[in-house]
Amino acid sequence: MKDISIYDIPFVGLKLGEHRFHYQLDDEFFELFENPMIQKGDIELQLDFHKKSTFFELHFNFSGFVETACDRCAEDFKMALENHYRLVAKFNRAVVDEDDNEDIIWVEDGDTHINIAEQAYELAVLSLPIQKMHPDTKDGQPGCSVEDLLRNEESGSKEVTDPRWEALKKLKK
Repeated sequence: MKDISIYDIPFVGLKLGEHRFHYQLDDEFFELFENPMIQKGDIELQLDFHKKSTFFELHFNFSGFVETACDRCAEDFKMALENHYRLVAKFNRAVVDEDDNEDIIWVEDGDTHINIAEQAYELAVLSLPIQKMHPDTKDGQPGCSVEDLLRNEESGSKEVTDPRWEALKKLKK
């Protein structure tokens, strides 16, 4: 099991300017989180950390794949994942904003490092599309196997009727 502290960035010792960090988000990384939406995958995270005098800019660049179930045929497949996000880290949240901005991370005054594991996980989950389906083939056909589609269609067509409704239908006559 990975130690979550490897995702710490000790910003106190860093000079002002740009710094680059590389992380590999794999199955062990996703196990760090309770009830993960992503359980298997291999994602390369390149983090560009821009240290400024009063705040930090974090640019998350994801590239890799996750294993997920297809929403069309329910077969597991490897889905490509590529995305980038920008977050800002600010110090000492003195006033609570009514319009909380999700793109801002608050760092306490006494902190010497920032852990990006939770943000990396949440942004990887946000990179997943709403519908997860096999990519279409080159000729435009669904990437799902025909056998899986037929099996799911047959299992979904069986209509199960609650016996209580049958009793009520008899009263109607």
